[in-house]
Amino acid sequence: MRRISIIIPVHNCLDYTKMCVESIYNHTTDFGIVIVDNGSDEETTNWLLEQAVVRNNFGVVKNREK
Repeated sequence: MRRISIIIPVHNCLDYTKMCVESIYNHTTDFGIVIVDNGSDEETTNWLLEQAVVRNNFGVVKNREK
């Protein structure tokens, strides 16, 4: 079990989302990230899903409604 769970709501703003996620990975240990995607565009959604595949402590909850 991870000591810290970080939950981040997201709606588009891919550049800020990337900066946020990278900052967490650079400054935090023993954590898990859950991104709640609130109906983002395809580019943002694809990036989030790619991260969920390559990072073992990264999850995405997809909310289709905006």
